[in-house]
Amino acid sequence: MNSLAIHHGKVESSAEGVCVSAAVDDRAVHFAFSGDFPFAGPSGDPFLAAAIVLAMQRGGSVSVSEELPVSERLIAGLQTYQEIYSQWYRDLRHASVDAAARREPAAPTGAVGTFFSGGVDGHYTLLQNRARVTHLILCLGLDIPHTEQGRWERTRDSVRRTASALGKRVCLVESNVKTALQSARFDNHGAVLASTALGLSFDRLLIPASHDYASEPSPWGSHHATDPTLSTGQTLVEYDGMVPRPTKVRRLVEAGVDLNDLRVCNRFTDFNCGHCEKCLRTMVALEVMDTSVASLPRVDDMSVIGRVVIPDEMYADFWDENLQFAQDFGRQDIGREIERALGRFRRRDALRQVDRAWFGGRISRLRSRFARGR
Repeated sequence: MNSLAIHHGKVESSAEGVCVSAAVDDRAVHFAFSGDFPFAGPSGDPFLAAAIVLAMQRGGSVSVSEELPVSERLIAGLQTYQEIYSQWYRDLRHASVDAAARREPAAPTGAVGTFFSGGVDGHYTLLQNRARVTHLILCLGLDIPHTEQGRWERTRDSVRRTASALGKRVCLVESNVKTALQSARFDNHGAVLASTALGLSFDRLLIPASHDYASEPSPWGSHHATDPTLSTGQTLVEYDGMVPRPTKVRRLVEAGVDLNDLRVCNRFTDFNCGHCEKCLRTMVALEVMDTSVASLPRVDDMSVIGRVVIPDEMYADFWDENLQFAQDFGRQDIGREIERALGRFRRRDALRQVDRAWFGGRISRLRSRFARGR
């Protein structure tokens, strides 16, 4: 068995803010905080939360050096986290935690943070928790990589406008934790996300849900069963807003939330490209509500909906929700196009299942190879 060591913790202060760093074996990981943030000192919690899946891959133990105290509550919660992950992924094995120092919870700060990058989920969680949220948290290095400075600056500015309008504070984080510790094989993106704020002194930390209870996939890296297990003695982690995405759009529109800076795109080139599956999925929900926002185009040609490529069953669930939403509002023109797109997906999916069952996936691999060759 191979052990994992979290060591050489360091805190550096500057005029811009505070940077907490450590080595996870030979991987240098850092969290740099700026803006308005509650900080109570060095902690091993964010490094341990983000690294636990890597430790499980090795099947040994993870040790945390004494300059990085760890919360007793987090250590206990990671037992449940590991139990869930070992059932989701049979190749993962339980890793014991050996922390040289334990972190005692500080006095409550009154700070409640929510991750907010301008998307539908973030806007909905903010709307539902507006009275208690004090901070909007935005991180460079997660869905916006370090190479996308223009998109980062535009997103940062829009988040600041939202915070200013609502009387909230902005906590900015810059980190390399995703590139250093996010697993490509065992989805742990929820732990990576949470880690960017676990080194701070929030009383509560809200993680906006991307699924409702009916459609939530398992395994899934940010999940209602796993994210709360990352709570510490200082910070209670809450997984918030498990309602269908079109319902979120409807409630945001009906509440008069300013969505002109809405950012939903997954393409690392634009604020919103207006063409990808996620942009179109959001545009359709807005179109059903007969609502326009400055950051996304209207759907002028309904046939583009029927041509959207639905990647897998999880995304098909999102489009099923949009279909029901369109039908509820009497938008049969939109509903017909969504049915076309879903029909194409179902046919492709059926062929993929036959290929896997009878040919071991060889046809799909040949098609991929041919496409790359072109």
